[in-house]
Amino acid sequence: MAMAASMLRHGHAPLEVAAATGVPLALVQLLAEHRTAAPPADPAGPGSAPPPPGPQPTHPPPATRRHHRWQAWVRYTAGTAMIGNLGLALAAAPTHLPVLGLASLLLTCPLFAVLLLSTISQ
Repeated sequence: MAMAASMLRHGHAPLEVAAATGVPLALVQLLAEHRTAAPPADPAGPGSAPPPPGPQPTHPPPATRRHHRWQAWVRYTAGTAMIGNLGLALAAAPTHLPVLGLASLLLTCPLFAVLLLSTISQ
């Protein structure tokens, strides 16, 4: 029966479907008639609840999604670089390389500003 319905959906003739599947021709014709009938007005089904009143939620436009993706990338990159710079500063302390520690701390400040601004602009 399911095979007959599938063949009808794919455009096979009822006589061909009946011969191929062994389903009686009258039943295949009945399936074909119901398949071509107009779909019900409510796509969710007769027992479903009506949609809530008010504006329905929609997906943001693609430009907004790209903007959020860009912001996430900036935050991720700045956060990762900050962690790396702080790790570099911590590694510079026991090795007594003050230039390395100073450079890493100087790089951390602008990265923190980028991270802060990208978070605020959400």
